[in-house]
Amino acid sequence: MRIKKAQSIFIAGNDTAVLLLHSFTSHTRDMNMLAKSIHESFGFTCYAPLYRGHGEEAEALIPYTIDDWWEDTLESYQELAKKYKQVTVIGLSVGGVFALKLAEQFPIEQVIVMSVPMNSQPLELKKRVIDFAFRYKKLENKSDQQIKIELKRFDSMPLDSFERFKQFISETRNELDKITAPIAVYYGGRDEVTYEESAFEIADNVSSKTIQLEKFYNTSHLMTLSKEKDRLFEQIHQFLSPQA
Repeated sequence: MRIKKAQSIFIAGNDTAVLLLHSFTSHTRDMNMLAKSIHESFGFTCYAPLYRGHGEEAEALIPYTIDDWWEDTLESYQELAKKYKQVTVIGLSVGGVFALKLAEQFPIEQVIVMSVPMNSQPLELKKRVIDFAFRYKKLENKSDQQIKIELKRFDSMPLDSFERFKQFISETRNELDKITAPIAVYYGGRDEVTYEESAFEIADNVSSKTIQLEKFYNTSHLMTLSKEKDRLFEQIHQFLSPQA
């Protein structure tokens, strides 16, 4: 079965833009419903870029590193900043790391991050790619034998790019005090405990005057696709509203 490649999402609106950044090994579906709900509620322009190598077969990820995906994010932000009066950034998982990095370097209007990894290790990052490759190949209806053969390429991936991934997160982590924009930090009660620890670390180290930290008890890692997404979206809307 051939799976359709994901695409970036752009919803034109008013002169306030929202940049929505998806998670590692996923794609813009993470942000599709949220982008639509924000646009419908506020009329904001919403843009969710697709990082290189994402939204298609797992082999497409192999040539790229976190620096490539950061470059995609940076270019997306700079294009919005040229055209729109204000830019708010929302990020999920590694998209949250990118959102924090942008807020450390640029005058972001507001920042919302969800399920942010501050302690990811190279081996677990590699395993995530392998797990994604396995799931994708299952969706393609490939045989177990064929999947086993094709996964050998992923097993042999060197750890260098994943070490760089960890370093990038550490660099962002070390400059959290540069963030002064209003920030909301959300995490799921059904996610791994390291994400809760990361959420508290972010809230404790930013220099923002407005900090909202909230746990969604029945939510796992992909918060925007969870059973509690309606409550999450409502919380995001309240944070984005002028009276927030």
